[in-house]
Amino acid sequence: MKLDTHFSTTDLSFLIAGLIGLVGSIILFSKDRYTAAVVLLTLAGLTWRLWMAFIDPFLHSWDEQYHALVAKNMTADFFHPTLVKNALFPLDPKNWAYTDTWLHKPPLFMWLMACSIKIFGPTVWAVRIPSVLLSALMIPAIYRIGTIIARPRIGYYSALLTATSFILIHIVSGYLNTDHNDVVFIAIVCFGWWTWLEYVESPKTKWLLLTSFFVACAVLAKWLPGFIVVGTAGLYWLLNQRREPRKLLSVIYIFMLALIPIAVWFGYASYQWPEHWAATQEHYKLHFRDAFGHSGPWYFHFAEWFRQHQVWQTVLLFFGIAIALFNTRRHSVVLPLLVTSVIVFLFYSFVITKMPLFCAITYPLLYVLAAIGLDAVITQLTSYRISIKTLITAIVVAGLAFMNLDIGRIEFFHTNRTKGELYRNTRLHNTPLLQQLKDRFPSGTIVFNCPQWNAIACMYYTDYTCYDILPDAHLLKAAQEQARKVIVLDDGQLPDYITSNPQITVLENELIRNGF
Repeated sequence: MKLDTHFSTTDLSFLIAGLIGLVGSIILFSKDRYTAAVVLLTLAGLTWRLWMAFIDPFLHSWDEQYHALVAKNMTADFFHPTLVKNALFPLDPKNWAYTDTWLHKPPLFMWLMACSIKIFGPTVWAVRIPSVLLSALMIPAIYRIGTIIARPRIGYYSALLTATSFILIHIVSGYLNTDHNDVVFIAIVCFGWWTWLEYVESPKTKWLLLTSFFVACAVLAKWLPGFIVVGTAGLYWLLNQRREPRKLLSVIYIFMLALIPIAVWFGYASYQWPEHWAATQEHYKLHFRDAFGHSGPWYFHFAEWFRQHQVWQTVLLFFGIAIALFNTRRHSVVLPLLVTSVIVFLFYSFVITKMPLFCAITYPLLYVLAAIGLDAVITQLTSYRISIKTLITAIVVAGLAFMNLDIGRIEFFHTNRTKGELYRNTRLHNTPLLQQLKDRFPSGTIVFNCPQWNAIACMYYTDYTCYDILPDAHLLKAAQEQARKVIVLDDGQLPDYITSNPQITVLENELIRNGF
């Protein structure tokens, strides 16, 4: 019998393996074997995220291909983020989409990608492995956060919502703009909140040092928003009635220790590439004045939460917030975490540039609050049927987890379910054609007239310098002086000065040129 699905056999293998792990985890949870249940749940979450690494056999346009190319170039020079190597002329540092030294984003997540590429080679899936691992490791971290705030049962529900979260699984594929940058950032901030809560629970030096480490990593992944954990710790002291000096000192220590590696990298980058550094900082400021094609109303990020989640999750969230604020034994910890989340949403609501994942760093905290609401609902449902409490709990948890996974939307975004969908079909068509160019020509070859948004991907798949424009006399002269082979991809409309030039190899191709 043929299944009515657009998933491949490989897709279904990943999906089913994860579902088997999920069922096993729920069974262990129903027997109060929390550690084993979380381990199996983490493996299920890892399986689905690994699926996302393979589901799209091409680099996505925004912004995965840019991050991938910089990471690939870092394998040759780890501490020099480079987008375009061996350009014919120095490139404009203000044009982040086509420049040489690339400081548009801090380097940490691309360092991780570079390590993966070094190990597995310049494949598409190698780019996504760091996101797979860090996103999966969030699951046990969330379990600990929920356990510290409330109890192990709520910790498990929190981990379950994280493991099966459609949006956290979906973004591992690189589909959404800011892609792996946000996956790594969300995970690192989550780890920072976890270690800080461990420090609150048991003020040991190791937890303080780990929190500082994760704060530094977060800043080196996303710049100033990475200090968010320091802000939460500060709110914890500020909102605490006792305001002990020791707690304030811990906030200062976390901040000061984190500054050391941050200052080293940003000091090095600003000294080594002052023009690129200045252009990058100016670009950051422009997000408060320019939408860069990513505009939206002030409630954009609130709408994104509803778009990325289902109604029942929002209901549980508000229910959980009410319970956490008025009934939880850890009110002093919950309040700063909640205030942090509110501040993030409000801050980005007034930033002109709007991106779907700007507020996703708060999702782990919101899942914990939703888990508190879920626990209350299940407790109420089972209060009248004590004899089958375990069965009712397992059925409700399994049902919500399956809905949370939202397999239909994964199929919509990552298969050919939608006929005539241009973006996916174009990338599927063009990627193997670009990959076939590798090793056909000598190192240092220059490829002109790549389809729009394909030049960056072409440089990742090959070792050539690629442009999406036709060469003019100035560029051709520079190529000749540098003794570099020139290839022009034929689009059927090449001018005579190209086709009649014996120094140019015109390459016939079947590349689709539709802006994707």
